[in-house]
Amino acid sequence: MRGYNGKLITSKSCDEIMELGKNPGLGVRTLHEMGYTGSGVSIAIIDQGLNPDHIEYADNLMGYEYVHSFKGASMHGSAVTSIAVGTNCGVAPDADVYYISSTFGRLTPIGFRYDLSAMADSIDRICEINELLPQERKIRVISISMGFENMSGGNRVKEAIDRANEAGIFVVTTSTEVNYGFILMGLGREPFGDPDDMESYMPGSWWADNFYRSPDWYSPDRMLLVPMDSRTYGSFSTTDGYEYCSTGGLSWSVPYLAGMYALCVQVKPDITPEEFIEKAFETGIQKTIVHDGKEYTLGTIVDPVILIESF
Repeated sequence: MRGYNGKLITSKSCDEIMELGKNPGLGVRTLHEMGYTGSGVSIAIIDQGLNPDHIEYADNLMGYEYVHSFKGASMHGSAVTSIAVGTNCGVAPDADVYYISSTFGRLTPIGFRYDLSAMADSIDRICEINELLPQERKIRVISISMGFENMSGGNRVKEAIDRANEAGIFVVTTSTEVNYGFILMGLGREPFGDPDDMESYMPGSWWADNFYRSPDWYSPDRMLLVPMDSRTYGSFSTTDGYEYCSTGGLSWSVPYLAGMYALCVQVKPDITPEEFIEKAFETGIQKTIVHDGKEYTLGTIVDPVILIESF
């Protein structure tokens, strides 16, 4: 079997791909070696059901609740938690995590119908939990791998995010432009590409064609990019297995950015979302890529090491 660039895929190379996919990339592991691991910072995640016992994050899990949710674990929940706080896969491997399982809707006779009131209720529940935590262990960021613009209950979500902001909590969704004025997107990477090498990255697989057709829409002045494709994460069906996804979605970008915020909170406890966003753009990278003989500017790509050093 042959994969990208005609490279022969063997069991050994599959192991290599899986290991590369565990690396958050862009120098994040260098930050871990320097002691920036999210220690003392709390993250909340609102997503589908979680497998709470996976070794990747079980020791980080401080609380697990259901709000308008089915029981049972999902691939999605384990993946986003691994990317945010996983021991081997996570951006902030020493951060505490409070998890709320929510389905963001309900089953009806004609299928599933979204009602994002559940998302708003979950955000408010995180704020309630936060009031009970000591100052030094407050939840500082919520990761929700879903958008809410133009959806039923979306206005309630926006209002809940505003309340969370007032309580000192950054809420990262796939609709960051609504509350924070920037667009969050994700980077592509071939399976054998070095996750720490900026040159390994390209537009994410699901939006690359649109980028090459309409590059002006993807302005570096308003778009913030983090690694997304070719990621490995904890399995939802075992306590020690792993799964791999070559084509990610914004669902994988959200917990990455939330984890990055946790590292910045560790360095600068009084940081605000606005300061973080401004610094991420100031210290980020815009790189030139060539596609079909034409040059494109891809950015702004978060540079974790320079970002941390800026505080």
